[in-house]
Parts: sequence; structure tokens; C-alpha cells
Amino acid sequence: MIDLYNAERRTEAHQLLVMEVIPMQEVFNRQLADLRNAYQRANLAAQREARETYRHALFLTLAFGLAAIILASLIAWHTQRNTRLKSQQLREQMAELEQSRTALREEATHDPLTGLANRRLFYDRLQQAIRHAHRYGSRLGILYVDLDHFKEINDRHGHHVGDAVLTEVAKRLTACIRDSDTVARLGGDEFVVLLEGVQGREDQLAVAYKIGQTLNASTSFYGLELDIAASIGQAIYPDDGTDEDVLMRTADAAMYRVKSGRGSERQSLLPFQ
Repeated sequence: MIDLYNAERRTEAHQLLVMEVIPMQEVFNRQLADLRNAYQRANLAAQREARETYRHALFLTLAFGLAAIILASLIAWHTQRNTRLKSQQLREQMAELEQSRTALREEATHDPLTGLANRRLFYDRLQQAIRHAHRYGSRLGILYVDLDHFKEINDRHGHHVGDAVLTEVAKRLTACIRDSDTVARLGGDEFVVLLEGVQGREDQLAVAYKIGQTLNASTSFYGLELDIAASIGQAIYPDDGTDEDVLMRTADAAMYRVKSGRGSERQSLLPFQ
């Protein structure tokens, strides 16, 4: 077409332009438009796919994150629960151990029948009381209590009645003394009372008289009316001795003198020799 223009064949060149070049340009333009539209559609599709991929990835990320949080929470809850259970079990075991220790200490230091202090605990308290009395120049008293005719009660009515009598005697002896004093069962029908801070034998006499009157009160055991009586010997620190063995032997000997000489009204009221 350029050659036709150069040859001044403009008419032919114009016809060629109208019939061939312009249609070709239009075709090219349409193809270019189609390509542009295809590119735009592909771009939009790619954007949509990218958005879908992003949403999917975000959903998966959130889902995995949430699952991780839930799993971590479950692990933490399970761990805390196990820790609480272990702690509770440990506390229960410690409580049981302490109860066992307390029971063992109680068994080692107390009479199982009456609940009174046993010989071991009584001697320990007597030693402490003697040291205290020595340090502060005070006195203490011992009353040795032996039940009268207890063997006859056991033989005639049975050991269950004898045990009931011993338990009742323990209660009555405890009711006759102060909280600072001690009642112990040495064994069998023998009891001993430790009186701290006494002024003299008159204080012991008053307590012994009260014990005698309290024990003499008639009581029913398994439907049997039984009278309880006891022989009581005394010793006082430091008049009768300065150590526990001497004091106990003195009180024991005094009790046997009372038991062997019982009979008069005065001796039953004043049970000392």
C-alpha cells in the first residue's frame, strides 16, 4: 500500500486500505481486546483463587491454632487435675500417717482400757515435776490407789464387769483432780495420782478424802450394785524422797500399811499411814 502511494496510485491504495488493511486492523483490535479480556478474566480468576487460597490457609491456620490452644488447655487441665489428685492423695496419706503416729504415741503412753496415762508416761511426768519442784523449791505429792476386793469382783462377776469398774474408777479419779495433775493406771487395779504444787500433807489428805468419798458412791454395772473402795498411800517431795523411785516405793508401802490395817472408821476416812 505504501508502494501504491509512492506511485501515486492513491485510489488503489485507498481501496486496499479500506478492503484489507482496515479489516485486518479491526481483527487485530478485536483479538487484542479478546486477549485483554482473557487476561483480565484470568487475572480476576487468579485473584479469586488467591483469595480462596488465602481464606483456606487462614481458616486452616486458625483451626490449627484453635486446636493447639484446646489441646494445650486439655493437657494443662489434665496435668492440674492429676496434680490436685496427687496432692490430695499426699495430704490424705500424710493425715493417715499422722493419725497412725498419734495412735502409736497414744498406745505407747496411755492405758488402752481407761485412756489414762500408763506407767511410762506417768514416770516421765513425775521426773519433770520433780525437776520443776527442785528448781523452784516447791512440793509435789503422790497418791497410790489400790482397789479393795477387786479380784473378787473379777472372779464372781467376770472380767467384763471388772473392766467396767476400772473404767468408772478412772473417770472418778480424773474428776477429783485439777487439770494440771495426772492420773495413771500402773496395771491391774493399781492407780497413782500426781499432785503438783501442793503445800503439804494436808492438801494430799483433802484430795485423798475426796477420792475415797467419790469412789465409795454405789454404781450399777451390768445391773449389779457394786461398792468401790480403795486403799490409798501417800508420799510427798522432798519430805519422803527426792527421786521418783523412792517416792513411788514410799507411797506403795504406805498403801500396803493402810490395806493391812483397814477396819476402823477413822482409817477409812483418813487412808494414810
